[in-house]
Amino acid sequence: MAKFSLFSKRESGAGNRPGGTPPEVDLAALEAFAAGARASLEPLADPDTPPWAGYDRHAPAKITLSIRVNDYHLAMIRHLAEQGDTTQNRLLRRLLLPEIEARALRDRPVPAEPAAED
Repeated sequence: MAKFSLFSKRESGAGNRPGGTPPEVDLAALEAFAAGARASLEPLADPDTPPWAGYDRHAPAKITLSIRVNDYHLAMIRHLAEQGDTTQNRLLRRLLLPEIEARALRDRPVPAEPAAED
C-alpha cells in the first residue's frame, strides 16, 4: 500500500480511500515543473564552461572531505603540521589546493580577477 494518496479526506469524504474525486491538476504548471527538472539534468549549454565556473574561488570552506592514509603518511602529516605550527587540515589545504587548481586549469586560462574599487 502506498504511503500517501492523491485523495484528501475532504475530496473522498472518508479518509484516503480510493473512489473519491481526483484533484484537479493544472497541466501547464505540471509541464513547467517537469521542464525545470529536465533542464537540471541537461549538460551545461557551453561545453567549454568548467563545472566550477559558478562557484566563488574565495568563498569560505564548508565541505569536509575524508581521505584514507596509512600510519606512515599520517605520521608525516602530523610532523609537518607540528613543524609548521599549523593544523593538519591547513597543511593539507596549503599542499593540495594549489595542485588541484594547477591540474584543473592546466588547459584552461585563469580568468582575470575583477579590479577592486577604491
